[in-house]
Amino acid sequence: MTMTTDRIMTLTDGLFAIAMTILVLDLPLPPVSAEPLTLFKDLQGEFLVQFIDYLVAAVLLGSFWIANHKQFNAITNVDNNFLWINIFSLIFISLIPFSISLFSELRNNQASAIFFEINILIVGLIKLWQWRYVTHNLEIIKEHFGSLVQLLSVL
Repeated sequence: MTMTTDRIMTLTDGLFAIAMTILVLDLPLPPVSAEPLTLFKDLQGEFLVQFIDYLVAAVLLGSFWIANHKQFNAITNVDNNFLWINIFSLIFISLIPFSISLFSELRNNQASAIFFEINILIVGLIKLWQWRYVTHNLEIIKEHFGSLVQLLSVL
Protein backbone atom coordinates (compact mmCIF):
# COMPACT_ATOMS: atom_id res chain seq x y z
CA MET A 1 0.00 0.00 0.00
CA THR A 2 1.31 3.43 -0.92
CA MET A 3 0.04 6.92 -0.17
CA THR A 4 0.94 10.43 -1.20
CA THR A 5 3.43 12.42 0.77
CA ASP A 6 1.03 15.22 1.82
CA ARG A 7 0.00 13.81 5.21
CA ILE A 8 3.47 12.67 6.24
CA MET A 9 4.89 16.07 5.25
CA THR A 10 2.27 17.81 7.37
CA LEU A 11 3.11 15.64 10.38
CA THR A 12 6.84 16.10 9.85
CA ASP A 13 6.61 19.88 9.42
CA GLY A 14 4.43 20.11 12.52
CA LEU A 15 6.89 18.14 14.60
CA PHE A 16 9.81 20.29 13.44
CA ALA A 17 7.81 23.43 14.32
CA ILE A 18 7.02 22.07 17.78
CA ALA A 19 10.64 21.04 18.41
CA MET A 20 11.88 24.50 17.39
CA THR A 21 9.28 26.14 19.62
CA ILE A 22 10.25 23.98 22.59
CA LEU A 23 13.87 24.99 22.02
CA VAL A 24 13.12 28.68 22.45
CA LEU A 25 10.70 28.11 25.34
CA ASP A 26 13.41 26.21 27.19
CA LEU A 27 15.74 29.20 26.96
CA PRO A 28 15.79 30.66 30.49
CA LEU A 29 15.09 34.30 31.07
CA PRO A 30 18.16 35.72 32.79
CA PRO A 31 17.79 37.79 35.92
CA VAL A 32 17.79 41.38 34.72
CA SER A 33 17.95 44.57 36.68
CA ALA A 34 15.62 47.53 36.32
CA GLU A 35 18.39 49.57 34.71
CA PRO A 36 18.06 49.43 30.91
CA LEU A 37 21.76 50.09 30.35
CA THR A 38 22.77 46.96 32.27
CA LEU A 39 20.66 44.63 30.13
CA PHE A 40 23.57 43.61 27.89
CA LYS A 41 25.71 42.90 30.91
CA ASP A 42 22.89 40.81 32.41
CA LEU A 43 22.63 38.81 29.19
CA GLN A 44 26.26 37.72 29.37
CA GLY A 45 27.59 34.72 31.24
CA GLU A 46 25.42 31.62 31.60
CA PHE A 47 22.57 33.00 29.50
CA LEU A 48 24.91 33.68 26.58
CA VAL A 49 26.27 30.11 26.76
CA GLN A 50 22.73 28.68 26.78
CA PHE A 51 21.75 30.99 23.92
CA ILE A 52 24.64 29.66 21.84
CA ASP A 53 23.46 26.10 22.63
CA TYR A 54 20.00 27.14 21.45
CA LEU A 55 21.43 28.52 18.19
CA VAL A 56 23.38 25.29 17.55
CA ALA A 57 20.29 23.14 18.13
CA ALA A 58 18.09 25.46 16.02
CA VAL A 59 20.56 25.35 13.12
CA LEU A 60 20.75 21.55 13.38
CA LEU A 61 16.96 21.25 13.40
CA GLY A 62 16.76 23.65 10.47
CA SER A 63 19.36 21.63 8.56
CA PHE A 64 17.44 18.41 9.16
CA TRP A 65 14.20 20.11 8.09
CA ILE A 66 15.82 21.33 4.84
CA ALA A 67 17.26 17.86 4.16
CA ASN A 68 13.84 16.37 4.83
CA HIS A 69 12.20 18.68 2.29
CA LYS A 70 14.86 17.91 -0.28
CA GLN A 71 14.21 14.19 0.22
CA PHE A 72 10.46 14.63 -0.09
CA ASN A 73 10.89 16.61 -3.33
CA ALA A 74 12.16 13.37 -4.88
CA ILE A 75 9.33 11.19 -3.55
CA THR A 76 5.97 10.70 -5.24
CA ASN A 77 4.38 8.41 -2.67
CA VAL A 78 5.35 6.46 0.44
CA ASP A 79 4.80 2.93 1.68
CA ASN A 80 4.49 1.54 5.22
CA ASN A 81 8.21 0.84 5.53
CA PHE A 82 9.04 4.42 4.63
CA LEU A 83 6.44 5.69 7.09
CA TRP A 84 8.06 3.73 9.92
CA ILE A 85 11.53 4.95 9.00
CA ASN A 86 10.18 8.51 9.07
CA ILE A 87 8.50 7.93 12.45
CA PHE A 88 11.82 6.73 13.90
CA SER A 89 13.45 9.87 12.56
CA LEU A 90 10.73 12.03 14.17
CA ILE A 91 11.25 10.29 17.53
CA PHE A 92 14.88 11.38 17.63
CA ILE A 93 14.19 14.82 16.14
CA SER A 94 11.67 15.47 18.92
CA LEU A 95 14.38 14.45 21.41
CA ILE A 96 16.74 17.24 20.28
CA PRO A 97 15.25 19.95 22.58
CA PHE A 98 15.63 17.63 25.58
CA SER A 99 19.15 16.55 24.68
CA ILE A 100 20.39 20.13 24.17
CA SER A 101 18.69 21.21 27.39
CA LEU A 102 20.39 18.36 29.26
CA PHE A 103 23.72 19.39 27.77
CA SER A 104 23.16 23.06 28.65
CA GLU A 105 22.27 22.24 32.25
CA LEU A 106 25.03 19.66 32.78
CA ARG A 107 27.76 21.18 30.64
CA ASN A 108 30.56 19.73 32.77
CA ASN A 109 29.11 16.22 32.57
CA GLN A 110 30.59 14.44 29.57
CA ALA A 111 27.66 12.01 29.42
CA SER A 112 25.26 14.89 28.62
CA ALA A 113 27.43 15.94 25.66
CA ILE A 114 27.65 12.35 24.44
CA PHE A 115 23.85 11.97 24.75
CA PHE A 116 23.30 15.07 22.60
CA GLU A 117 25.90 14.01 20.03
CA ILE A 118 24.52 10.47 19.78
CA ASN A 119 21.02 11.91 19.31
CA ILE A 120 22.23 14.04 16.39
CA LEU A 121 24.16 11.09 14.94
CA ILE A 122 21.08 8.86 15.11
CA VAL A 123 18.95 11.46 13.29
CA GLY A 124 21.58 11.71 10.56
CA LEU A 125 21.87 7.94 10.23
CA ILE A 126 18.09 7.51 10.03
CA LYS A 127 17.91 10.20 7.35
CA LEU A 128 20.61 8.31 5.42
CA TRP A 129 18.66 5.06 5.90
CA GLN A 130 15.52 6.84 4.66
CA TRP A 131 17.28 8.10 1.53
CA ARG A 132 18.83 4.70 0.79
CA TYR A 133 15.39 3.12 1.17
CA VAL A 134 13.89 5.60 -1.29
CA THR A 135 16.67 5.19 -3.85
CA HIS A 136 16.41 1.40 -3.70
CA ASN A 137 12.61 1.41 -4.11
CA LEU A 138 12.19 3.23 -7.38
CA GLU A 139 8.38 2.92 -7.33
CA ILE A 140 8.19 5.63 -4.66
CA ILE A 141 10.68 8.05 -6.19
CA LYS A 142 9.86 10.57 -8.91
CA GLU A 143 10.66 9.31 -12.39
CA HIS A 144 13.44 11.79 -13.21
CA PHE A 145 15.14 11.10 -9.86
CA GLY A 146 14.76 7.35 -10.41
CA SER A 147 16.54 7.59 -13.75
CA LEU A 148 19.38 9.50 -12.12
CA VAL A 149 19.63 6.93 -9.32
CA GLN A 150 19.75 4.09 -11.85
CA LEU A 151 22.43 5.89 -13.85
CA LEU A 152 24.55 6.52 -10.74
CA SER A 153 24.24 2.90 -9.64
CA VAL A 154 25.79 1.78 -12.94
CA LEU A 155 28.79 4.07 -12.49
